[in-house]
Amino acid sequence: MAEFSYQIVNKKYEATFGVDRAHLEDDILGQYSVIAREMADEVLRFFNRGIAELLAGGLTNLCYDGQPFFNAEHPVYPKADGSGDAEEVSNILGSGSAAGWYLLSLKGSLKPLILQQRSALEMDEITDTQNESVFMKDQYLYGIRYRGNFGYGLWQQAVASDLALTAANYEAARLAMRTFRRDGGGPRPAGKAVY
Repeated sequence: MAEFSYQIVNKKYEATFGVDRAHLEDDILGQYSVIAREMADEVLRFFNRGIAELLAGGLTNLCYDGQPFFNAEHPVYPKADGSGDAEEVSNILGSGSAAGWYLLSLKGSLKPLILQQRSALEMDEITDTQNESVFMKDQYLYGIRYRGNFGYGLWQQAVASDLALTAANYEAARLAMRTFRRDGGGPRPAGKAVY
């Protein structure tokens, strides 16, 4: 991937909400604890959405070789240094106009989809009455911060298909994935297939 100068640029994500101090003091129904739990649930949905968006965009978003992640024209070169006449390899079964299901190999160090975590998820609060926001607005602040991003790894560990998910089509996807090679003719990283 370094040969192709592929980078996943980190982004900053945050979510903050303010709570009026008086409302928190008078929270008889426990509504703010429900909001806090919902915020924690949203964090899990955020990571799931990021991976789902990678899959959904895989027919158009580029991976390390400059081709869409799911593509019929991935170049595979006969020499490990990327020289020679490239063979075009497809990781799509069917027409390639849409994906109905995916087969991914998730074993090994490199994955087909990458969750790059530059900094761990941080949850923080500002409740100190000496803080200007708390003092002037009479409001506590609660927030989440995350720095990282989502990106594509090795296309050789993924197949997209718009064919019906049948035993025969599943086996065809597994067979295609087993035949994928990297530059120089070596086998793709071994992996356990899951869909």
